[in-house]
Amino acid sequence: MVGPPATAQQLVTGLWSGILLSGSIALAEARVGIALAYHTDGPVSFCISMLSAVPYLASRGWLPRRSPAPRAIVAKEEKPWPH
Repeated sequence: MVGPPATAQQLVTGLWSGILLSGSIALAEARVGIALAYHTDGPVSFCISMLSAVPYLASRGWLPRRSPAPRAIVAKEEKPWPH
């Protein structure tokens, strides 16, 4: 499952909080997806995939984005030695 870690990455900044949130999201999606598939007589994989896509898309579109990590400072490019 890729959706829960991707969702957690959008919502938190810490490693351990991300792992905990990702595991919680994955467990909830799996349980609800199995129950939804049982009651609708649909495929389990489809239900879990849709339940995984919804929080990820919501976290990408509705919440403010975190600022990106600062990039490394790159030295200016020097001119080649004249021949």
